[in-house]
Amino acid sequence: MSAGYITTGGSDRYHTGVDCPAFQRGVRGSEAQGNTLRPVIPLTPEQAGHVRQTPCPECCGGSAR
Repeated sequence: MSAGYITTGGSDRYHTGVDCPAFQRGVRGSEAQGNTLRPVIPLTPEQAGHVRQTPCPECCGGSAR
């Protein structure tokens, strides 16, 4: 995705892409619990600075804002 970041409606973090290990763990955990996966929402860097989520410490280094 070229937006810069991604998130989902139920996440408390945003990530640099779907290949982030933390994002993938979340997907696998949701699937294991039988939850319906929420759509991925692309975010521009400006949007990421204004969402309620925090940057992922693994792929964003925790300081992308």
